[in-house]
Amino acid sequence: MNTLIISFFVLLHVSNVCALDYYRANVAAAFSKTTNINRDLCNAISSETGNIYIMASKFSSNVLKNCIVNLIATDRRVFLLIDSKYFDKNSKAIRTLSSSEICVYVDSIHNTFHNKVILAGTDFVFTGSYNFSDEAEYQNAENAVFIRSPEIYKAYKHEFSKHLYHSAMLKIKNALSEKCQPYEEN
Repeated sequence: MNTLIISFFVLLHVSNVCALDYYRANVAAAFSKTTNINRDLCNAISSETGNIYIMASKFSSNVLKNCIVNLIATDRRVFLLIDSKYFDKNSKAIRTLSSSEICVYVDSIHNTFHNKVILAGTDFVFTGSYNFSDEAEYQNAENAVFIRSPEIYKAYKHEFSKHLYHSAMLKIKNALSEKCQPYEEN
């Protein structure tokens, strides 16, 4: 674990990773207004197989919403955990996601559910200050880290599962109930 953290800081310091080459790197950093984080994130999760797990304080990015809706056509399950304070079931993004067979859960246990994480495949982790919003891409100063590590993926997946079990599923379609039940992958 210490080696991974040290490698991360050496990678950032030595190579000043801004151009996202996360296909070859284990860790890559990105910054809003320097790179198109939405595009790069969509490309990264689209290239993975398996389910997508999202933890978000809020989710209103039109680019990411469309990207994730397109993934449903590939028979992938998408789970979105969102903070109850920022949750608005009438928002366009949430209505689109929940009506597109995406499993939306609301976490109301914590004062603030401030996670900003996307997991995909068996080793892809996206995290950072980057909110999943259009403001994050076009107005704010945000950072993001693209990580390829089975160990870090497993740690974040465990955290996701802990929150999923105490969150309430948003029921838009009854047909989704069985599909959206939490389960552990092999």
